[in-house]
Amino acid sequence: MATRSAIAIYDSTKKECITKAIYVHYDGYPEHVGATLVNHYRHKYQAEQLVNGGHLNTLGYSYDQCDPLKGYPFTWENLSWLGFIEAARRMGCEYVYSWYLQNARWECFGLGVTPINLEVHKIYEAAV
Repeated sequence: MATRSAIAIYDSTKKECITKAIYVHYDGYPEHVGATLVNHYRHKYQAEQLVNGGHLNTLGYSYDQCDPLKGYPFTWENLSWLGFIEAARRMGCEYVYSWYLQNARWECFGLGVTPINLEVHKIYEAAV
């Protein structure tokens, strides 16, 4: 069974703070996607290249090692934080990862069961 996740670029200076995001179908748990982002996508240009490449089946240790997801024509661009969370929930994501432009770090949030009681756990934070 897939552990779905979403990866976003977060810009706190904009009302629609999620400038772009992608869906990742497999291995979205923090021990894989989270660790891969923290250890292998440590710079802004790497995070931007990743989300600009489109949705993925799996995240690789480099952009060239990622497995693209075909047949998902939707895009996640210029969303509010809550709009992004709801879009990720509709796709069945269990985790969302955000690259914070202002602080140059990754953060991970586990999604709870109900939108009202949004269970948010900061799991990873890596300063660059």
